[in-house]
Amino acid sequence: MIPFIIILSMAALLVFRGLYEVRHYKISKCEIEGKTKAKFVLISDMHACTYGRKPVNGGLVLDIRKENPDFIIIAGDMYTATKKEKNLDETDEFIRELCKIAPVYYGVGNHEDRIERNHNYSVTKNHLDKIKETKNLYYLSDESASFNDEITILGLNLEHVVYKEKPADLKDNYLTKKLGELNKDKYNILIAHNPKYAKAYAKYGADLTLCGHVHGGIVRLPFLGGLISTDFKPFPRYTKGLYKVFDKNVYVTSGLGSHHINYRLFNMPEVVSIEII
Repeated sequence: MIPFIIILSMAALLVFRGLYEVRHYKISKCEIEGKTKAKFVLISDMHACTYGRKPVNGGLVLDIRKENPDFIIIAGDMYTATKKEKNLDETDEFIRELCKIAPVYYGVGNHEDRIERNHNYSVTKNHLDKIKETKNLYYLSDESASFNDEITILGLNLEHVVYKEKPADLKDNYLTKKLGELNKDKYNILIAHNPKYAKAYAKYGADLTLCGHVHGGIVRLPFLGGLISTDFKPFPRYTKGLYKVFDKNVYVTSGLGSHHINYRLFNMPEVVSIEII
């Protein structure tokens, strides 16, 4: 009975730990060397999740404001492609509050792509369309914007079929066709939701690529990293943190929310504060 009780207790602890993690977040810090200086906050994969009460997400907004970012980047999937009206108003308000802190550059995730092309998600699309009109927000779907004279921010919209292809299937000229040639005199930040194509992003020439999508691997194991991706592939290569790909930087955030599998373990939701030095 003793081994059984020990196993049962450990299982219960893991379950409760996971339930705790999906309801709390942390602020992760990262410094990256570059040819310019800037500080920004990266968030991704919120999936209309909320934190705290009265006001909802108020503490989250306050924590982001305390970082005093020059700008804020959203790497996609703030909403979820669903017919349910859950937390949409709260998500709208959260994004609007971010726009009061600093300019917000919003890249497209697979859920925004699905919402835009599928009429079944008309309710969520109405929210997304209104958010695009928010002052100080730049919605980048295969578009770019300048933060200042030194930084260009590009938002890549990967089509639905690309999420299901193998990394080798992303042709060398794919990004150039979508985003054009990079100005190498600038510090180029690429928002590319899916980290699976990290090598292609680096070959394109982006100094820093920002990704999400895989939710940190949902469950993280010591020495092994993320256990499973959001498309149920085991041990994805890029799951969380800073990676050096060729001579370029790729940062993958574990994101702020979850959907379908509402569980995390050793993998806290996060807001990432990145400083280019």
